[in-house]
Amino acid sequence: GVQGYGPDQELLTLRRLGSKLAPDTIIWSLFPSNDFNDLIKNRLLEESPDGGIMAAKPNAVTAELPAFRSLMLARFAATGHFLPQAAESRLQPLLFVDSEAPEPVREDTVVLFQAIATAFKEEASNLKAKLLAVVIPSLEEAQSNDKESMFLNQAMISRLNECGVPFVDLSESVLGHPELYTSEEHHFSAAGHRATAAAIAARMER
Repeated sequence: GVQGYGPDQELLTLRRLGSKLAPDTIIWSLFPSNDFNDLIKNRLLEESPDGGIMAAKPNAVTAELPAFRSLMLARFAATGHFLPQAAESRLQPLLFVDSEAPEPVREDTVVLFQAIATAFKEEASNLKAKLLAVVIPSLEEAQSNDKESMFLNQAMISRLNECGVPFVDLSESVLGHPELYTSEEHHFSAAGHRATAAAIAARMER
């Protein structure tokens, strides 16, 4: 994984590296508390007229790229950077930093996520790989122990269901168990990773 990546960047990475890696199984980790916001913030992809996915033009990346790839390679040879440092500074928070709080999720963002999930499923099928999405609640949700208030998770799970992507809903394992997270970074602790692995293994054995 790459820090700050959202579903859009993960799909693009799968398309770029999937055939080289030739996976048997793809575990797609989803964190609704900021993954919807990544789609709003990055604006790299948009729904195509036929309901698929296409590159959004212009977007934050294309706006910073020079007209010719050779210019990027020449700059890298001379400076060790593909882009001017000011351009890299503008892109870094957009592409690699998660927002601290999600924006209200618009319907078009949820629809875009479903299109990305459908494309993920198609890429996995083309690679003849099994796909399993893992929906991860936040530490705050684990502390609240209130599944009914997890509207972002429910929106994501609903769309995964609609496009037929198999998934593990980790809320069953972590709600009421904040000790499964680290207090510093709010990521899983060693115990949290063990609980996640057990839930994934149980789902894949069905």
